[in-house]
Amino acid sequence: MNHWRRFRVGLATGLLAVLLPAAVAAADAGRRVMLRDPGSRATVVLSPLTRLALSVQEAGAGERADFARTALEEMAAAYDEEIAQAGQSPLGNREQAGDRRRWIANTAAYTEHIRALARAIDTAANVEVNVDAGHMVRLLVDNQAMMVSGPRITEPERLERRIIDRYCLGRTCDALYAEPETQSPAGAETERGTWGFDRSRGSVYATADGLEFAFADIADLQGRRQRCLALAAELRTAGDALIELLLMGESVVWNRLRLDGDAASGEQRLHFNAAGDYVPVDVPRLAQVPQLLGDAIPWLRLRAEGKTSTIRLQAR
Repeated sequence: MNHWRRFRVGLATGLLAVLLPAAVAAADAGRRVMLRDPGSRATVVLSPLTRLALSVQEAGAGERADFARTALEEMAAAYDEEIAQAGQSPLGNREQAGDRRRWIANTAAYTEHIRALARAIDTAANVEVNVDAGHMVRLLVDNQAMMVSGPRITEPERLERRIIDRYCLGRTCDALYAEPETQSPAGAETERGTWGFDRSRGSVYATADGLEFAFADIADLQGRRQRCLALAAELRTAGDALIELLLMGESVVWNRLRLDGDAASGEQRLHFNAAGDYVPVDVPRLAQVPQLLGDAIPWLRLRAEGKTSTIRLQAR
C-alpha cells in the first residue's frame, strides 16, 4: 500500500471513528414528539376544577358519582365535537388523510370507552374522585381509572368550565369561591393506598388502580409510602403520555419502551419504538429505577386499552 492510499484509508477510518458514534447516537435519540407543555414545576395555582375535585373527593358517594358522571359525559361530548370537526376539514395529501382516519378511529374508540365508564357508574359499588401529584383529576369507577382531560390539551379550561357549569347547576360549589390554593408537586399527595403484610414479614403497598409495590420487610413504612406514591404518579404520567401518543396515531412498540435522560437539560425521555422516537416526560424518580418501567409494561398496556389490571413490582 503506497503512502497516499494509506493516508486515505487512515483518514476514512478516523472520520468513521468520529462520525459513527454521533450517527448512532442520533439514531438512538430518534424523533422528538411533543405532547402537553411540561410547564413550570414550581409552586402552582390549582385550577377551579382541581379545587372542586378536592372538595368532592371528601363528599358522599352520591356527590362523587354525580361529579364523575358529569365529567365523563362532558369529556365524551368534547371528543365527539373534535371528531366531527376533523371529519369536515380538507383531506390534504394521502399521508395526512391516513393520519386523520387513524386519529378519528382511535378517538372514536376512546370516546366509547369514556361513555361506557359513565354508564357503569349507575351500578358501580365504588366511585372515587382523586387529585394526583401532578394536580390532574382522576376518577375511579370500580377500579377502572380515568384521567379527566379533553382533546385540546393546550386549552384545558374549555372542558373544565363545561364540567363545572353543569355540576354546579343548582349546587353551592363553595370550593370555587375560596382563595385559590397553591401546592407544590411534592405536597399534593391525595392518592390513597393501603399496606398489606404477609407471613414472611414482607410488605406490599397497593394503589387503587392496581399497582403493588412489594418490599422484603416492614421498615420505614411512611417513607416507603411517599416513594410509592411518587413512583405511582410517575408511572401514570408515562401511561398518560402513551395514551396521547396512541390517540395521535403513533405506534407504540411496548417491548421497546425505555427511559433515558439528557444530562444537559435534565429532561427524561420516554422512547416508544425501535427508531428511538421519544416524548419528554417529567418522571425523575422513575428514571432512577428504569427497570420498574419495564416491569410495569403489562399494566401500562392494559391501561392504554382502557382495561384494569394488577401488577406487583419489586421495590427497594
